[in-house]
Amino acid sequence: MDISNNSINADFYAWDFCSDDFLSYKEESDLGSLLGFSGGFGYKVIESNGNWFGFVISRSNGKLYRLNYGDSPMNSPLVTDLGNPDGKLSSPEGIDIVKANNKWYGFVGSLNFSTPTQGIIRLDFGSSLQNVPIAVNLGNFGFGTRFRDLKVIRQGIDFILLLVNYNGNSLVSVNFRDDLENPIDGSNILN
Repeated sequence: MDISNNSINADFYAWDFCSDDFLSYKEESDLGSLLGFSGGFGYKVIESNGNWFGFVISRSNGKLYRLNYGDSPMNSPLVTDLGNPDGKLSSPEGIDIVKANNKWYGFVGSLNFSTPTQGIIRLDFGSSLQNVPIAVNLGNFGFGTRFRDLKVIRQGIDFILLLVNYNGNSLVSVNFRDDLENPIDGSNILN
C-alpha cells in the first residue's frame, strides 16, 4: 500500500506510525546498568503472568542477561547474568522470546557462521522465564551469512522465524509449523 499526503497548505508534516506521542516530551528515567555488559545487540521485554522480564544480549562477551522488573517494566530490575547458555553463543546478535504450546523459547542470532558449529540458537526455558535456559544450536539453515536480527511470528497455527540475512540482503523465513521443536528441512525455508 502506498501512502499519500493529501493535505493542502499544511504548516508542517509529521508521519507517526507509533502508538505513543512523539510530539510531547517524555520524562527520562535511569533504571540501572548491567555490570560486564558490552556491545548490546538485542533486547526484548515480555510479560508473563503479571511479571515483566527483559532479556539482553551482550555481543562482545557472548552473554545473556535476564532483567526481572516485577509487576511493572518501570521498576528497577533484578539482573541475572545467565552467562553463555551451554557455551553456544558466539558474537550473538538479536533476540526474540515467545511462548508456544505452554513453553517459553528464545531465539538468538549469531554473528560467526565461519564454522559449522555456529548457527541460530534456540533457548528452551520450559514453563517459566525464571528458568535457566537450555541452548540448542539449530544451525545456519544452509546460509553462510550472519543474521543481524530475528523475530518469531505466528501465522495461523504456524510459528515462523524471520531472519535478516545481512550479507545476502534478504529476509529468510523458517517455518516450524505448529511446534518450535519441529525438525527443519529445505521445504520449510524461504529466502
